[in-house]
Amino acid sequence: MAKAPVIVTAIEIGTSQINVLVGAVTNDSVSVVGRGSAPAADAVIKGDIRNMEAAGKALDQALSQADDSCGNMLLRSQIVTLLVSGGGVICTRGIGTAAIRNAGGVVGEYEMREARENAQVVEVLNDWKIINSDDICWRLDGRMVGNPYNQRGRKLEVEALIVQGHIPRLDNFVNLVRSSELENAKLYPVYSPICAKEGVATERELVDGALLIDLGAGCADYLTAHAGGILEAGTLQIGFDHVANDLAIGLGLPFAACRKLFENGTLKSALEQNLSVLNVAGAMGTRQIPMSQIETIVDARLREIFEEIRKKVPSPGGQVNGILTGGGALYSPALEMFTKVFGIPCRVGTVADASGSVTNLNSPRYSAIWGALKVAASYHRSFIGSCPAGVFENMIEGMNNIGLYLPRLIDKLWKAFKF
Repeated sequence: MAKAPVIVTAIEIGTSQINVLVGAVTNDSVSVVGRGSAPAADAVIKGDIRNMEAAGKALDQALSQADDSCGNMLLRSQIVTLLVSGGGVICTRGIGTAAIRNAGGVVGEYEMREARENAQVVEVLNDWKIINSDDICWRLDGRMVGNPYNQRGRKLEVEALIVQGHIPRLDNFVNLVRSSELENAKLYPVYSPICAKEGVATERELVDGALLIDLGAGCADYLTAHAGGILEAGTLQIGFDHVANDLAIGLGLPFAACRKLFENGTLKSALEQNLSVLNVAGAMGTRQIPMSQIETIVDARLREIFEEIRKKVPSPGGQVNGILTGGGALYSPALEMFTKVFGIPCRVGTVADASGSVTNLNSPRYSAIWGALKVAASYHRSFIGSCPAGVFENMIEGMNNIGLYLPRLIDKLWKAFKF
């Protein structure tokens, strides 16, 4: 008899929208079986919850929709990943080592795990805690290696990206989810840029060199990778709402009307049709706005966003490719501005490998939450599915962390997935 799939869920509480994906995990795959979404009603600003009541109502609406779409399987969720971003997250680096003491001096999963755990021994400020880590690079006896597993040596060293979350801010998101009907699931915050990477970046891009930007309404998350490891990740607290606000100020229009131009595709359609003017409804009636004026204002803010990120990220090296995803990627001139500022080819990052009864996830809006669902699946596969009961929970408690190991941290198990 076939074993029943394990249900996992990913939740994204964003500035403009709250999204929920429900997945069914089997031994070698995860499929999307449910989806829900609801307007966030400006309850979240720059990665912080400003209105718990409004956010709670929107989350309940998204969860209810997701539950209905998957035949009421949501409450069976064993693992829930929660995307986090904004000013409540910082990234640092840690270095961990492990001696290869086994017979033959062959690197195994034990030595890799020990090195990663040692890399997490970093300074943690009051009211902060480690929530995730991911590999930057490996060294074996001082030489760089892509994957040390099954190689011979005496000393293993890993440099890791350590993601820390501000506990009071994290607790707001966690308590919001806990107050829903998912209080019995294991809940793990995961940094949004890493989820976006898992959602849309190819293995080839991560090896050759990639710069990924997830351009949302309130924030722009960014990540650089090379040789398969993350070099840098962070969040710029400027997003497409700032573009809409610039339009509102520059054109003397309500902010809501300018935001709607992007959300409903009006501005994108006008560009595709090569219109010279755009009819926009304002407080004093409909106005005809020259497209050239709109493009000038939008381009100025987009350039500023990308130039600020360029100051923060190191060159990944290699043959770098750009990936632009998130809701902002739906505005085609953003792709052009990305290429101008960074001087590298760029593509729109969309979900291409989702399967299941819910497969219409091809918008770049879903890249991060799809990646978060893959992370939830890997948590189950790598730990709960392969450890005796209680081992995973005790290990996490002992390290005073949650969700430390992302999909790529156990390479052999992660490669078993066939997304």
